[in-house]
Amino acid sequence: MRDRRTIVLDEDVAEELGLRPGERLEVRREGDVIVLLEEGDWVEKLVRRFEERYGMPTEEFLEAWRRGEIPEPEDPDLLADFMEWEVLGELRRRRGACRGSRG
Repeated sequence: MRDRRTIVLDEDVAEELGLRPGERLEVRREGDVIVLLEEGDWVEKLVRRFEERYGMPTEEFLEAWRRGEIPEPEDPDLLADFMEWEVLGELRRRRGACRGSRG
């Protein structure tokens, strides 16, 4: 029998993850970090929000951001958005690479 624990997410966090009330995620603990075992569609949902907000595909953003063609913004909220978008884009890429190697 697996040890099950309940983690209660802040409503804003749950909404950002695209969770519906009562929906559950499978997680494991690695030290002080909680790791999602299956991202489901939440990565894609968040990536699409950034693409809609900033009007460009993630791949285009990542290339320009990493080459320095998009300057680091002084606005901390915009910088946080760009950094989060970069991480989500990388998660999406890695997930796609893992799926591709299985099939």
